[in-house]
Formats: sequence, structure tokens, C-alpha cells
Amino acid sequence: MVCTPKVKMIIAAIGISAGLMAGTWFAIGYHNISTTIMAYASAFFASLSFYMHWAYKKNWMTTWKDSSLKTIFYITVILCIFSTVGMVVCMIVAGINHQGLTHDGTTDGRESLDDGSLE
Repeated sequence: MVCTPKVKMIIAAIGISAGLMAGTWFAIGYHNISTTIMAYASAFFASLSFYMHWAYKKNWMTTWKDSSLKTIFYITVILCIFSTVGMVVCMIVAGINHQGLTHDGTTDGRESLDDGSLE
């Protein structure tokens, strides 16, 4: 897909917003620290992507050294592999724990029941 830098910056800005909102929701709504950290990390990397597209649009990137660009590339490839492996492990663990995709399926029994009592 060929997009202009402006469109890529908009997509990155949406990623920043989604990461911040998801991190806040996972922290407050689900009390899940690992997903909160992953969501905020996603927002951080989306902001780096935004900066790189901005640097390209303003022609700042042309002054960067080739070694810097290669380092950025290799770091992102390694992070992509680790993130993919982490996602698969989390899905397997959730399946083993019989967790579903609903709020009730993701709770660990500490929240109150429908009648207001605790387990």
C-alpha cells in the first residue's frame, strides 16, 4: 500500500491514541498490568513511527547516517519477533485458563458477582 507521509502520520497518530486509550482502559477496567504495559509500549512505538515519518516529510532523515537507519531497522525486527511470540504465548495461556473475550471471561474471580457479593 503506497501512502503519502501525511497519511502514515495520521495512521501513527491513531496508533498513539489507541495505545493510550487501551492502556488506560486495561489499567482501570481490568487491572491487568501486562496488557497495560504492552498498550503503552505500543503507543510509544507509534510515536517513534510518527517521528520517523515526520522526519522523512521534513527531509531531516536524509542527514541521518546509514548505520542509524540499519540499527533502527534491526531493533524493530527484533521487537516485532518478540511481540509476536509474546502474543502467541498470551493466547495459549488464556486458552489454558479458559478465558474468553468478554469481561466475565477475563476476570479472575476477585470482582463482585451480579448479586453484589464477593466469591
